[in-house]
Amino acid sequence: MDWSTLPLAYSSLERDAFSRRDPQLIARLRENPATRLLIVHDRQLAVNAGSPRDAGAEAQSSEIIDDSQCHQDRSPWVDWDVVDVAALEAIRAVWVYVGKVRAQALGAEGDGDVDVLTAVLPREIPTTSGHGRGVQKWVDKTTFMTLRDLADLANTDLAGVVTPAIALANWHDSAKFCGRCGGLNAVTQSGWSRTCGTCRTEIFPRMDPAVIMAIVDDSDRILLGNSSRWPQGRYSTLAGFVEPGESLENAVRREVHEESNIEVGEVRYMASQPWPFPASLMLGFFGKATSTDITVDEDEIRTADWFTRQQVVELCGAGQMTLPGKTSIARALIDTWMRGESPF
Repeated sequence: MDWSTLPLAYSSLERDAFSRRDPQLIARLRENPATRLLIVHDRQLAVNAGSPRDAGAEAQSSEIIDDSQCHQDRSPWVDWDVVDVAALEAIRAVWVYVGKVRAQALGAEGDGDVDVLTAVLPREIPTTSGHGRGVQKWVDKTTFMTLRDLADLANTDLAGVVTPAIALANWHDSAKFCGRCGGLNAVTQSGWSRTCGTCRTEIFPRMDPAVIMAIVDDSDRILLGNSSRWPQGRYSTLAGFVEPGESLENAVRREVHEESNIEVGEVRYMASQPWPFPASLMLGFFGKATSTDITVDEDEIRTADWFTRQQVVELCGAGQMTLPGKTSIARALIDTWMRGESPF
């Protein structure tokens, strides 16, 4: 597998950190019709949800630009002609400069770069003022999709652009007040930091490291578990958050032992993937089991077992097993094992 093109992790996005420091950058980009705009509300992206178009279909009106590089009826680019910037300012939408991306990667003409902005709408949009009603009306008639759903339809370049937009939106929703003095945090660095208006503490987007691991035994079977939060039959690799003062390798061994009682010896890193649900960074590993007797904790894991490749194929074919979606690093780890490309 080419781990460099892992979904959500790959894009041609240039984060352009130096430009973020320009206090006039957002205003200047909002005046440029070539700037691409994403709108996020409650961790979801505004998208075009019309029916797929064909040559004989009647043209449909839409508030979202169709994009040839995305699924034809699921484009997240909002047309500036339908955006009331004053209304967004009135409800205190947070503007974030995502960065630059190759025009061709987004279906635009030319060989240059395109700037991408995100407007993060407050979760509770006020409806008392005229501006509020205008935004509320727009939101009510716009379809929103989660990143998980959109990424399954979009190309890797587009998914890699909207991922930081969602991650930053999630952070802004939870970082309005200073953790040191309780003062109100103002948005700074074009949406990439917040600064307390009282004690001047500057904070940056949080990210929670989590390990996710494909554990194999001496017979090259894989350990898969069914989470207590999932439907019966849905299986994936084990995963868990890294604890303070813990190495990644030891986090792999601890999480596997806690959830299945399996002991893990050698651990090898494969790749990482941002997973903004709401703020995780998934670090993917393969691990070699040194024991095989399973005892699940029953709190996080309902059941776990060792599977051969043939069993996975047969159970999935019979509809008795469901694997993670293609967007996830869990699926990439499983697919790597299915192809016989485990590092062990």
